[in-house]
Amino acid sequence: MATAETSEVSGTSRSSGFLQPESGPARRLLGDTYVMKIVVPVKRVAILDADFRLTDDGWDVSGDTVSHALNECDAYACQMAVRLRQECGEGEVVIVTIAEESGDEAIRECLAMGADRGLRVWDQSLVVADALAVARALVPVVEREAPNLVLCGARSSDAGFASTGIALAEHLDLARVAVVTDITVSSSSLLVDREVEGGTRQRLRIGTPALLTIQGCGPRPPRPGREAFVEADGRPIEILRLEALGADEQDVDGAVGAWLLGLRRTTGPEAKMPVGDASQLAERVIEIVAGGRDR
Repeated sequence: MATAETSEVSGTSRSSGFLQPESGPARRLLGDTYVMKIVVPVKRVAILDADFRLTDDGWDVSGDTVSHALNECDAYACQMAVRLRQECGEGEVVIVTIAEESGDEAIRECLAMGADRGLRVWDQSLVVADALAVARALVPVVEREAPNLVLCGARSSDAGFASTGIALAEHLDLARVAVVTDITVSSSSLLVDREVEGGTRQRLRIGTPALLTIQGCGPRPPRPGREAFVEADGRPIEILRLEALGADEQDVDGAVGAWLLGLRRTTGPEAKMPVGDASQLAERVIEIVAGGRDR
């Protein structure tokens, strides 16, 4: 795989006193030990059954045909945050989610993976929040925590907008890199890898504070064992409201970029897997491609 190193990525914060840049990726303590505070926004995503049903009003999926899990890219982000904290020798990984009480499950899974603290933000006005409004709601949380680094999943597996992390970086005017697959801490900066077109791996140098969106690379992080979940269940989760964070509900509402008008099942011919030997499969592929050109 080809590699290339680019010039530094930089950014400054608009918020006075927030996330002041430091000389390196974290404050130096003793010897080779560093403090690395990382905030990881996460989401509990919907997983549809093969025979899922919509509610009568067409606004949601029937609850008995959907399950939920920690978003896969968020699991990678949490795993990477815990690894960075361990490599730096000192620090804290703070998990935050914008969700109702059911969102606690995603936080507890991250705590079981090794995160240190969990925060859940909720307000009734967030019911209609899209990816952009969620980013705006995260702003006062990140400002309060003042981390060195924010790691967001590159995208959610249910909505798939891939915009929350980048929008959050824009609100905070942070240096940002998208679709990151690996992070290395150096003495004065972070080296981040991202895969681009044609299988090329791009390497960038970035200072902190910064926001990175994390793309999974390799198998999904293993689900923690039962003992880890038991320990996580006994740890408190801080519940915050927008008002307590000093956030303006109108700002969050005004950040909504798209309004849900309804859901519908797609219609069309049922997909069928071609069968046969190699030559038969090749002939069938040619027929399909030729048919597409004719249309």
